[in-house]
Amino acid sequence: KLVGDMTVGGDKLELRNFETQVGDLLQASGDASVAMGDKPSAEGKVRVQGSNLRALVELATGATQANVPASSFDLTTTLSGKDQIELKDLRFALANLLTVAGNVTVVPPVGSSALKADASLSLSASNLQALAKSAGQTMQLPAQPMTGKVVAKVRDGRYDLPTLSLVIADVATVD
Repeated sequence: KLVGDMTVGGDKLELRNFETQVGDLLQASGDASVAMGDKPSAEGKVRVQGSNLRALVELATGATQANVPASSFDLTTTLSGKDQIELKDLRFALANLLTVAGNVTVVPPVGSSALKADASLSLSASNLQALAKSAGQTMQLPAQPMTGKVVAKVRDGRYDLPTLSLVIADVATVD
């Protein structure tokens, strides 16, 4: 089901006052205009919610995804940017297991240029052991909460993490 005004042409996608639904697996809504190609840009606000991330990924890929949590999720962001695509005030929540918040900037590849991306994200997990278990991991991890900050840069196929800081309450700190 898709409701709203949609324009697709060339490298541009416009969704105005849209609302779409894939059963109870996915509901998305907002206003968005995204241009790719030589002059990438974006503007608008988008919200995506779902009842089961694993089932949605399995539907999209046509394959079993045991390492994807079968949890509900909620994603919101404000799109902006000229000559790049910015996801501002990005917030992704995976049930009560994980929250990721921050900003991401992407310059899509054009011609022979490579993808460029910058991300500055904060992470919060209420129970590290429960999060790992939801992703099909059987290793023993602490049940304490985890918080963290990640700054990542992608340039010419190279990934840099100038900032990686994780704190598992009363257990460990990684900088």
